[in-house]
Amino acid sequence: MIREANTAGQQVGLGGVGAYGVLCSPLMIPALQAFQGDMDDLLQSSSDLAGALADGIKRAITDYTGVEQQIKAQNDELGWTS
Repeated sequence: MIREANTAGQQVGLGGVGAYGVLCSPLMIPALQAFQGDMDDLLQSSSDLAGALADGIKRAITDYTGVEQQIKAQNDELGWTS
């Protein structure tokens, strides 16, 4: 969902002079562009973080399952029941 928000945010425009008028456009558009750029960066960072967290959780599950299997195999070799 974060990746979708990031993609959608990158496609949004500010509307140009017609949206803010001739007097406000020189002030509003640069300010909003700076803010939009910061938000684009924030969404991209959030998307990257979410992906990294998901990958880390998947690896932890895989590692944990592997450790459980090793412990079970060792217990079986020793004749211990788990």
